[in-house]
Amino acid sequence: METEEEFDAVFGAEPSLAYQEQLLHSIHKHRRLLENELFFDRLLKAVGIDQGTSPLLEHILTPEALTRKASKLYPPRSNNDLRILFDRITSSTSPDHQKQSLVYYILRDLPSDRTSAEAFAEISYLPDKYQTFIDGIWYLDRLKLEANAPYNSSSLTEAFYFSRRRGSLQHHQLFEQLITFVHANSAGSVRASRALELIHLPLGEDEEQWFEEFLNEGKGSTLYGAKDTLMMRKIAKGQVREAVGLGSKLSGRKIDGLNWDVLREGLRKGAAMQ
Repeated sequence: METEEEFDAVFGAEPSLAYQEQLLHSIHKHRRLLENELFFDRLLKAVGIDQGTSPLLEHILTPEALTRKASKLYPPRSNNDLRILFDRITSSTSPDHQKQSLVYYILRDLPSDRTSAEAFAEISYLPDKYQTFIDGIWYLDRLKLEANAPYNSSSLTEAFYFSRRRGSLQHHQLFEQLITFVHANSAGSVRASRALELIHLPLGEDEEQWFEEFLNEGKGSTLYGAKDTLMMRKIAKGQVREAVGLGSKLSGRKIDGLNWDVLREGLRKGAAMQ
């Protein structure tokens, strides 16, 4: 089947099908909040869709269009851009279930009355575990992982374990992006819930180092609540004395109803008894 026919079979032949301006604006806004890289951007790179060429469309597209980076491919601004993105996915050398997962993500963006992500997952026999994972990634990218989201805790944890299955560099980058997501713009109760799950993840030695470096002196050090999360991680690990030292930097602060002066004093007394 030719790529054009595949596209029409999945998305329909209507040339007006494209991302609406409001959706484009929302995706770009969320990308900026997530340190300028969505989880979906990472997935595109992970399957080799970054600066490679698109051989099936090279006879009709400009060189610039053929070599767009992942962040330029998504979100597609027009029907033609959507076709380019689809071609780059389907012409990659990745396993079919990975390609189908990426297409499923894109279908989630589009109005349900135009096409159906669920129907595509069914006819393409996309395994449930991939569908659930992509559902979670889609919510993460839209900062919608709240208490009423159907994939709330499992997806945050699943994203953590997914990062571990990548190469060392991608693992590190995805892990930092997950930390950024936890601290992204959201209601205090939601951020607190995310942070609690984050600080109780079973981090390995490298992950522990990345966690501390990112929030203490790296790009994550400017995130709202970064030092709070570091302190709570140390408490969760039983490192009370270290938590007391870090807590001194939070003097007088009151965040989400918690006064750090009171907490720090309690920790100091607890450490003195050890």
